[in-house]
Amino acid sequence: MPHSGPGPIERSNCAYKERKNAKGKVRQIGRIAVATVAPFLEFGTHKMSARSFMTQAFEPQKEAALNEIIKGIQESLDEANR
Repeated sequence: MPHSGPGPIERSNCAYKERKNAKGKVRQIGRIAVATVAPFLEFGTHKMSARSFMTQAFEPQKEAALNEIIKGIQESLDEANR
């Protein structure tokens, strides 16, 4: 692809685009799936402290979730015993 004038050069590469900066260094830019980033946010990394969001959302609801699981198991057992 011919490039005319100043500015970055872009080309498509699957989910990422490669951009060339003014110094000629190529960088990949693009979107990252939430499922890829979530564990790093929840538990942190060696360079970043945890910023838990799943635990904060689950904690107030864990008893209700457990009750629903028990209810589903009981219904399945009752159905199997008929």
